Amino acid sequence: MLKTKRSKKGLAALLALHMALLAVPFSVNAAEPAATPMISAGGYHTAALKSDGTIWAWGANNSGQLGDDTRTNSSTPVEMDSLTGVTAVSTGDFHTAALKSDGTVWTWGKNGSGQLGNGTTTSSSSPVQVADLTDVTAISAGDFHTVALKSDGTVWVWGLNNY
Repeated sequence: MLKTKRSKKGLAALLALHMALLAVPFSVNAAEPAATPMISAGGYHTAALKSDGTIWAWGANNSGQLGDDTRTNSSTPVEMDSLTGVTAVSTGDFHTAALKSDGTVWTWGKNGSGQLGNGTTTSSSSPVQVADLTDVTAISAGDFHTVALKSDGTVWVWGLNNY
């Protein structure tokens, strides 16, 4: 009988601990959920997303694909501090795409095929918002195109369309 009471007390304590852990916020700022850290390797550069929603990038930057408003190559990570609240990042050959927590998509780098999605073919070394696109839940940057999945299940693609 005593063993059963201990088991019930232990179970109750375990349940209380579990409930307390569920009540702990998992982000530093409750208004902005923490990003899941990730890394994406493009053709000539790499970008990393930290849990605080900031992007760090390194490698070739001849098209501005590091997003630091320069065209200077970097062998060490540089913070792209003009964009915050990012939840996903993806790198193509010469461009980068980021998904913000508000469902908008931002891109930068080479844009000769319209892969930045801002209605031009002008490259940009700082982030530009993809025109008329909201409620995005996932992104992927290809070699010369970019893809977005919206919350309604539709897929949106822009950039090179040779094939």
